[in-house]
Amino acid sequence: MRLVTLTIHDAPAVGRRGFICGRARICAALSFVIALAVTASACRESAGTELPPPPAFDMSPLTPGVRAQLRTLSAEFKANPADARANLNLAKALVAYESYIAAEGYLRRATILDSKDHQSAYLLGWVLAAQGDRESAVADFDRALKLKPGSLPANLARADALRRLGRNPEAEKSFRRILKDHPAQPHAQFGLGNVLLSTGSYGEAIAVLQDLCSANPRFGAAHYTLAEAHRKAGDRERAASQLAAYKASPTREPALDDEIIQGIKDLNRSHQGLYNRSLRVASSGDWKQAAQLLEEAVSEDPNFLVGHVNLVTCYAHLGDVKKTDEHYRRALALSPDSAELQNTRGLVDKVAGRNAEARKYFLRAIETDPNHYTSYENLGQISFEAGDLASALRSYEKSAAIAPHSSRSWIMLGTIHLKQKRQEQARDAFLQVLRLGPDAEPAIQSVMSAYKAADEGLGWNAFARAAIDRAKQLGLTTIQLQLAMAIR
Repeated sequence: MRLVTLTIHDAPAVGRRGFICGRARICAALSFVIALAVTASACRESAGTELPPPPAFDMSPLTPGVRAQLRTLSAEFKANPADARANLNLAKALVAYESYIAAEGYLRRATILDSKDHQSAYLLGWVLAAQGDRESAVADFDRALKLKPGSLPANLARADALRRLGRNPEAEKSFRRILKDHPAQPHAQFGLGNVLLSTGSYGEAIAVLQDLCSANPRFGAAHYTLAEAHRKAGDRERAASQLAAYKASPTREPALDDEIIQGIKDLNRSHQGLYNRSLRVASSGDWKQAAQLLEEAVSEDPNFLVGHVNLVTCYAHLGDVKKTDEHYRRALALSPDSAELQNTRGLVDKVAGRNAEARKYFLRAIETDPNHYTSYENLGQISFEAGDLASALRSYEKSAAIAPHSSRSWIMLGTIHLKQKRQEQARDAFLQVLRLGPDAEPAIQSVMSAYKAADEGLGWNAFARAAIDRAKQLGLTTIQLQLAMAIR
């Protein structure tokens, strides 16, 4: 079986292990102190050509990198306060740190100074919508669309604001127009399905949302809305099936290519913003850039534990033993009882072929946290590769009991049972990968490979038929098709 190699920790996973970087709002983490020189209402009531005074904000609580960034942008603004671009650039940085009230003031100035700039108008609408002022947001989205009618992000944002305001006829018309120009656009389908559900058009809502969920099986909110449509239509069985699909990936949704908002996210120089960018580049295998971003993050906040832990991973991939040890020691000083850190260090040794050392770190992680299931999985891997199937079985049984959502444990349990010619136990273990819902597709491929390696064609067919029945119960249409096509 393939060794699960070193991975960089994302915030939710790390949060479950006691780290300090859950999904906190950036503005709260940075302790922005905003002192407006003009209220938002005064801005909104200003005459068309009247330039509102610039909002003031206190940079003293900020970390050095963020403070330097805003100080530079503030200096550029003060040098030419009537320059639309200087106002916009400062506003974008404030949006990056979720300081929406101050950003709104500078965006209003920017739109007055350059009434033909689509970006300022769109971003002002976006900021107003983020603050809950959707009526005003619609007006600014309208202005943005007059300047750039084909902007998909602006059209979607406007339609969504209309939907949330309960202006269903306008919202429905907008979503249908988007879908005419962008067939099967998932966010437009989702919006239209919600509007149809709100207006009692359950049959059409179900048809739209079913197409959406089939094409985007990990779109959690779409499954939830489809479940609600089935419930209101009186089909409790299908409602339960879609609710199960929602629970498998409740927060996942398709990405939207919004260059303006993505560019603003990349402006965030806080330790959290740098960390978020490191996750993105690490997922593409660029460990060098990920390490650079994380080094900046721990420079901003030397106590940023997950930054040091992920630097251990980055430098292990880059083969830099000195830096790996440095950040391991720094993380250990911050959290001597971190099971995740011990597990990560064990993986470093495991990948380097130092299995005896790796075992010590995995056992140390379990001693610190008896429910640290990934350390049990890693111990199981070492035993499996050494041919000690009994010990491997015990480790994977323990990890599966702690974390039944982990497909790795079930795949390895099934593989061990296959090696020991226990077909029924193997099938039962492999079936548990369907707990992952739509995310089970890669795991199904691993199960198929396990049966092929064991030369168990008949066993695979029996598993596939049982899995099709289970997938049908869970509403996993794509996986049903995948399995049906793979029966030999």
